[in-house]
This record gives sequence, structure tokens and C-alpha cells, in this order.
Amino acid sequence: MKDGRAQGALRAAALAAATAVPGLHFLAGSLASAAVRRRPVAGSAAVVAACILMYWLGGLEGALLCIATAAGLTAASSARLSWPQSSFVTAAACVIAAAASLADGPGIMGMTAAVLEPLVPVYASAGIPESQARSVMDALVYLSPGTGAFQVVIGSILAARLAGLAAGSRDAGSWRTLRLGLAPAWFLICALAAAVAGDRTGTDLAARAGANVLVFLAAPYGAVGLVILGEAVRRKPFLLAAGLFLAVAATPVIAAGVLLTGILDTWLDFRARFPKQ
Repeated sequence: MKDGRAQGALRAAALAAATAVPGLHFLAGSLASAAVRRRPVAGSAAVVAACILMYWLGGLEGALLCIATAAGLTAASSARLSWPQSSFVTAAACVIAAAASLADGPGIMGMTAAVLEPLVPVYASAGIPESQARSVMDALVYLSPGTGAFQVVIGSILAARLAGLAAGSRDAGSWRTLRLGLAPAWFLICALAAAVAGDRTGTDLAARAGANVLVFLAAPYGAVGLVILGEAVRRKPFLLAAGLFLAVAATPVIAAGVLLTGILDTWLDFRARFPKQ
């Protein structure tokens, strides 16, 4: 019993730490939503406190994303939506909030070179030539709408799971059947075509739009790939599974393999090929 509780606490701590990586506002909004579910009055005060804290730490964007996370998760819980549905609702609310925050200045959906300029000396201190550092900055600015949306989707998925766990929900099984079907595949194909055609013809708008859509689609297809990986190691020891997921996060080649697995699952349905357990 104690080993089970310790493992559960370890999983919860790891999930909370992972949720904070895309942004502290996802962690704060998730915990505030869980507090509302347990005790509405005290939880409402927690939401206000979390939003004030996020405004102090991250300005208007941090506060709006915290509000959107808490509101999306709470509304989804009231409607008794599943974890994937809660993630979708929360991600939609957060994308709107992130776009609205651009009225106050640059943000995750719209970075500028001036905002990233202080990072150049940091790269230089790590031994990276200034020209390479500026190339990285230019790429971040060019892809900021896509990377911002990607960050929102990942943060929303993790926040939805953490809020459910903190509130005592065990709704995890619905993710095991996650597949994207042919409709998103056409978005992927069209985005790839736009990026290539725009690059070949010098149409910057088409090339940038295609590239940003491709970056954004890495989130849902990456989620499918992770679900498949999770199914493959579901009966394996916890430390082995945790090590594999850390390798995905730390190794670009493995992450690309997981992403490709998610894309190919549209046609190959890998989970149908697993032995029945």
C-alpha cells in the first residue's frame, strides 16, 4: 500500500513539474480549477490568487492564460467532458487568450527580435557563435505563431490531466484510443505543400503559414505517438517507461520518431498490431 502511494505521489509530482514546463500559468490554472471542483467558494479565491500571481510573474499574458486554463477546465468538468475533450476546450480558450494578450505586446503567439535579443549573450557565453544564435532567434520569430499554439496544446493536455488527478478523477483510458483520422492528415498535407510551394516560388506568406501549421500539428500527432508509446510500455516497469519518455523529451531524433509514428498511425493503426494483454 505504501509503495503504491509513493508511486502515485511520484507520478503526481512528475506531472506537476511537466505541466509547469510549457508555462507556470498552466500549472496555476490547473490547480486552481481542481480547488474549485473540491470546494467552490475557497476554490474561487484560489483562482483569483493564482491569476494575480501570474500577472505579477508574467504580465497580462500570464494572467489571461491562467484564467483561460482555469475557466476551460472548470467548464469542461461541469459538462462532464472526458480528458481529451477537456484538453480541446482548454486549448481553444488558451489560444484565444494568447492571441488577445498580443494587444499588450509580444507574446508566445507573436515573438519579436527585440524580445529575444537578451538571449544572444546567453548563447555566446555557452560558446555558440553570434551568427548561429541570431539564426535561432530569427527561426523562433518566424515560427512563433506555430510554436506558441504548440505550447498551448501541450500545456492544456497536461493541465487537464493534472486538474483531474488533483480533483480525484481517474479518467485516463479515453486517450488510449486517440487517433486523428484522415481529415487532419489533409491539413498536414496541405500545410506541407504550402510550405514547399511558398519556399520554391518566394511567396513568404504561404511558406510561413505552412511552416507554422506544421509546427502546430506536431502537438496532436506527437500526442498520438506518445499514446502509442504508452500502450507499448504499459505493462513494463515504471522506471523503464519513465526513462523512455524522458528520452523522447531529451533526444530530438527519438522525438521525431514518435512524431512520425503518430502521423503514420493514421494509415497503419499500430495499436491494432500489439498483442492483446
